Amino acid sequence: MKKLFSLIMLLGAVLTMNAQTVVDIIVASPDHNTLETAVIAAQLDDDLSGPGPFTVFAPTDAAFSALPAGALDALLADPTGALTNILLYHVVAGQAMSTDLVDGQTITTLLGEDITVTINVDGVFINEALVTVADITATNGVVHVISAVLMPPSSAVSGCTAIEACNYNAEATIEDSSCYFPGSPCDDGNSATDNDAYGIDCVCVGVAVGCTDMMACNYDVAADIDNGSCYFSGDSCDDNNASTSGDVYGVDCVCAGSITSNTVVDIIVNSA
Repeated sequence: MKKLFSLIMLLGAVLTMNAQTVVDIIVASPDHNTLETAVIAAQLDDDLSGPGPFTVFAPTDAAFSALPAGALDALLADPTGALTNILLYHVVAGQAMSTDLVDGQTITTLLGEDITVTINVDGVFINEALVTVADITATNGVVHVISAVLMPPSSAVSGCTAIEACNYNAEATIEDSSCYFPGSPCDDGNSATDNDAYGIDCVCVGVAVGCTDMMACNYDVAADIDNGSCYFSGDSCDDNNASTSGDVYGVDCVCAGSITSNTVVDIIVNSA
């Protein structure tokens, strides 16, 4: 563990040469172009160039690239809102060197939300972000390079982060497994359809089922799949009339039966 701390501090010391403010360090770094753009867009460059001191946990360009597709663009589109809040979550008042950090420590950021320090055999972590370079000292504080963008709990948005999904949420920063895509099964609420799925337009539609035989009484011109429901002239049916029997569909596809009578005449006729 001591060797790990020494290596991280040595890397920080090398990058400290000719450093000025924490903003100057960010601007001079080839790995922090996105952070530089974000700080300037949020108009925090002047504030962070003040006397401080400040401790800045600086995500690399790779860390910003790992955000869900569209998330960075959405943040930059709201520079004085969500972007400012996230950047303030990376800054602590005072100069916290790596030797000041202890496992399990919580530190309140300028946003007012806490971050948590974890120190184990894998390294030093701020929340889930690994500290890759520590103790880059500046005239107004110190910069620690981290491997991921810290998301304050108050700004974390759950949703679908897959840009190709039908329900992609550009504001979502936490994937909640809610994504659905063209071809995904769905329910269009129509009992006359089957195999419902989202189309390329992300509209849920099913395949119409019904009688597909044009000779049937109940032929359905909209049906794509036959569901075995066809009935024809001559097929048995029930006309719901207790006084009839032998009910069948007629040539007009109307269900009708014969009236049964037991008069003396009927008996003589039927016995002939």
